[in-house]
Amino acid sequence: MTPAVVHYGAAARLFTDRQQTLSAAYAAHPERFVKGLPIPPALPTAVWINPPQRTASAVAVAAAVEPVGNLERSGELSITPPPESQKGAVNTDLDRSIRL
Repeated sequence: MTPAVVHYGAAARLFTDRQQTLSAAYAAHPERFVKGLPIPPALPTAVWINPPQRTASAVAVAAAVEPVGNLERSGELSITPPPESQKGAVNTDLDRSIRL
């Protein structure tokens, strides 16, 4: 959904139109839909072109939370020892992180 569709309140109508189109396609050719009746993606709660500025308290909370998942995305590369299954990897400084 585009920001304009959500902003001007047309998202619910567009969702209904998409569901009717998918239902008609399913009724005409159910063999094409191996997972059953398709459903359009859920309506977004917010859509931004330029998200609002974060407040100081939100920044403090985000900084206090430990990053989870892909560390490259968070801007930190960890040089921790490899798991036992990856023995043989050379790593001389195990407690250091690189900040980008």
